[in-house]
Amino acid sequence: MTETRRRPVDGVATSVDVVESFLEAVAQRDTDLGAFVQIDSTRLRAEAALLDAVPQDARGPLHGRLVAVKEVFDVAGYTCAWGTPIHRDRIPTTDAAAVRLLRDAGAIIAGISVSTEYAMSRVGPTVNPWDPARTPGASSQGSAAAVGAGLVPLALGSQTIGSVIRPAAYCGCVGVKPTWGMIDVTGSMPLAAPIDHVGYLASSTDLARTALALLAPRLDSTVRPDRVIAMQPWYDAETDADVIAAVASAVEVLGKAGLPVEQAGLPAWITQAEAQVLDTILAHGMARSHTADFDRAADRMTARIRDYIARGRALPRVGLCGGPAGP
Repeated sequence: MTETRRRPVDGVATSVDVVESFLEAVAQRDTDLGAFVQIDSTRLRAEAALLDAVPQDARGPLHGRLVAVKEVFDVAGYTCAWGTPIHRDRIPTTDAAAVRLLRDAGAIIAGISVSTEYAMSRVGPTVNPWDPARTPGASSQGSAAAVGAGLVPLALGSQTIGSVIRPAAYCGCVGVKPTWGMIDVTGSMPLAAPIDHVGYLASSTDLARTALALLAPRLDSTVRPDRVIAMQPWYDAETDADVIAAVASAVEVLGKAGLPVEQAGLPAWITQAEAQVLDTILAHGMARSHTADFDRAADRMTARIRDYIARGRALPRVGLCGGPAGP
């Protein structure tokens, strides 16, 4: 956990110091943890040296902070394979929009973190940083494990179902899945566009707040909502009592802040057909985004991925909102 203790912004350590501490920690831990797909030590040292030369008054809010990036995001010069051997030689020449914003704020890309296959299926080599016998969670597992282990304070992840908030909970870090469309998805692997989100994992709520302001520049923090809707559970699974208490506490805080709070539930048809609706959206999106991979290398996909794409290709050619489905 060296990086999070030796912050370059407090004058105690330089960016070069932080990078060296990170590389030492990775050498000691990541062989067993398996959070990273690729780390370029030469590039890290060079970028850190450049940042140390930036005058104090010109440094960004993430100056010298290490950020891991899930392999479904484009990072120029790195292998970003989407978690599949089909794209093991895929090296983008430009950064994804979210990666570019992090760099502009002074962050150093620590390396490329593990994703499951197409952020959906075959699991990677990553283990839970608190118990290697347990799972690190869903597809943003490498990012969550890297933050949970203290190797980096911040990591990019993606969520189409639960791939940020679940691994964050499993690995003991802060997970943020913003409102759909709040963070630009340009340069990230598409899965199902109507529900694809850019998210991130952080070592603290303060850092999570800073990251949101940077990654969602269109967000106006001065806008005050006129009401809050508290959704009631729409699922049959039991909810942990601590989770229920935390939600109730948040609702109470918002109410005391003067915001009207409304209790609401989902329409019955959604609760009854939730799994089917989600499954259809996923199948449609995967067929639309990855049918070329299916045609040329289906034998290198897991059965689950092949099945989703095949079912998506068989869907009627009608868009999800009733219009033409497009190509």
